[in-house]
Amino acid sequence: MKHQNELHNRIRMALGNDSALRSAITRDFNGIFRDLGVQPEQAAKITGDIFITLSGSSHLNLAESAIYHRLAETPTDSGVTLPQAAEKQVTLKRANIVYGRINPHLKAVRGHIINFGMRSINPDIPKSKFPDGHFSASIANNILHRAPDPEGCIEELSRITSDKIIVIETVPSGPDIKSDRERTFMNLYLFDRLLSPPEGYKRAINALETAESWTERFNRHGWKAVHSRNLGTQPVLADTHHLLVFERA
Repeated sequence: MKHQNELHNRIRMALGNDSALRSAITRDFNGIFRDLGVQPEQAAKITGDIFITLSGSSHLNLAESAIYHRLAETPTDSGVTLPQAAEKQVTLKRANIVYGRINPHLKAVRGHIINFGMRSINPDIPKSKFPDGHFSASIANNILHRAPDPEGCIEELSRITSDKIIVIETVPSGPDIKSDRERTFMNLYLFDRLLSPPEGYKRAINALETAESWTERFNRHGWKAVHSRNLGTQPVLADTHHLLVFERA
């Protein structure tokens, strides 16, 4: 309940008094819905209705459920519903980009590789049962900012990985990091919670940190960044991805 209240308050603040931030979120939501195959006028109406529901409801779970069912009844140009279009486009388009960037850093790896992808597991890595140094390389694909305990995840990744950790993270960017963090948060919230079935696993959105901040965290656990690259704005959700490759210091 406490987490839900904190989440709801964060949403209300993002949609509240900062007109520039609200305009940026509005622009992104409208663009996301258009990219998923909804006509511009309908996209704007859906965005407006979402903002009203989230701001006016006293129960976030009920608001999210109502919004999801509204989106699930909204057809797209391709004939599928909005949640179906989101799952297909985000998964396929972004996966091709992400793994195209990761694969060159895996060519020299000899030994076991594990991919902690956001779709494959609940991002609670500290519960893993693998032996120390079991994997030559680990991939953490957009899970650290969703993890209840990011520091614990890094500690566990360090324990089970002998040579290399590859991290893809959604990061705030631009001249106003604080504002872009909330814009990015709302885009992830739309995909992770409003376009996902209410009865399913609800991914959390916790630590949206800069690439420099993640690098410092890994440094403290005995890793050094041997490659760091801003991958730019990603398809559909308009968030920025950053690739970090760490080896033992």
